[in-house]
Amino acid sequence: DHQQTDLIKQLKQLGIRTALITEDHHVNTTAYQEIGIDKVISNVTATDKHQYVEALKKAGYRVLLVSANSHDTPAFQVADYSAFIKNSQTQTANTDITLSNISLSNILSLIKLNQKFQSNVKRSFLFTYLYQIISIPFATGILSAFIPLAFNPFIIAIAIMLGFTSTLINTLSFKL
Repeated sequence: DHQQTDLIKQLKQLGIRTALITEDHHVNTTAYQEIGIDKVISNVTATDKHQYVEALKKAGYRVLLVSANSHDTPAFQVADYSAFIKNSQTQTANTDITLSNISLSNILSLIKLNQKFQSNVKRSFLFTYLYQIISIPFATGILSAFIPLAFNPFIIAIAIMLGFTSTLINTLSFKL
């Protein structure tokens, strides 16, 4: 499928490796590898999936497990991130995210959303950290021995509040 091939290419551009771990007995591994999936493992039980996820984590990978099988709960629980694709015939599994629209492109959207969110959090932390690092030594008078400027505590309080305000504005400006 052309959509799946494009999705795998986009995931690879983000530096994400892919694996298909399936309970199916007869899987054409060559066909899956042709669309770009890095590793294909077939004839795997839910317990085996759990062990594969644990092995990937021990090897240093962060694991996002996507499945439409509620029997994969043990593997969902050990994965770093988990997404359950729910259709009308399946029960909801215990996962981080449940998708009701059955489309793997939603996974790419979630990954990009997570990256934007992480970037926003890091930027907020940086703003707050810089304001605190600069403002607190002035507010306590520690730097008055080195810098002969006298700062009114009210001005320092305003500077600290500006740090919090910039964090708030950065957070509120987050767009999906």
